[in-house]
Amino acid sequence: WDLGAATGTILPDASGLSHTGTLVNGPTLVSGQFGSALKFNGQTASVNTPPPVVNGKAVLRLTNTATDRSGSALYMNPLSLVDELGTPQSFSTRFTFQMADPSGLGDSDGPGADGIAFMLTNSASRVGGTGGAMGYGGVSPSVVVEFDTFNNDQGSNHVGVSLNGNFNSVAFAPVTPRLNNGAEWTAWIDYDAP
Repeated sequence: WDLGAATGTILPDASGLSHTGTLVNGPTLVSGQFGSALKFNGQTASVNTPPPVVNGKAVLRLTNTATDRSGSALYMNPLSLVDELGTPQSFSTRFTFQMADPSGLGDSDGPGADGIAFMLTNSASRVGGTGGAMGYGGVSPSVVVEFDTFNNDQGSNHVGVSLNGNFNSVAFAPVTPRLNNGAEWTAWIDYDAP
C-alpha cells in the first residue's frame, strides 16, 4: 500500500491491482525506516482488503510467484479438541488450493518450491521457518499436513504428516501429477478423536 497517501483508515493500493486496504481495530501510521509504517496493537488489529478474484472466485493469495517468498493465514479463534467434560472431539476441514506459475528454485521434476502446509498448534500467532520448513518448522507443539513440492526430505510432490515442527514426515504419500501444476487441488483433513 501507499502508506504516505493514507487518509483516515483507508490505504490506497500501490500494486495496480485495486487492493485498497482498510485499517481495522486500531493499527496506526507511524514513521518507519523508509517513510511511513503501520503499527499494530498485537491483538486484533488488521488491514482488510477485498479478496483477489481469479477465474471468477475470491481467493486468498499467500505469495506471488517471485522467489524467496513466504506467506501465512492464521485462524485466531481457539478451536478446542476436547469438550467441557474433557472428552476428545473430532475435527474435519476441507479447502481448495492452487500453486500456479512455479518459478525460481527447482528440483528434478521442475521449477517451484516449497509448497504449503496446514498446521494445528496452540500458538495462534507463531509462524515457523521459511523454505523447506514451510512456515511450521520449529513450531511445537504442532500437527501439520504438508503439500510439499520440493525434495527437502522425502522426495518432491508428496502429502505428509509432520509433528512438532520437524519437517521429516511421520507419514507421507507421493502425489502425481505435480502439486504446483496450476490445477486446483481439494484437501480434506479429518481427525478422528480416540
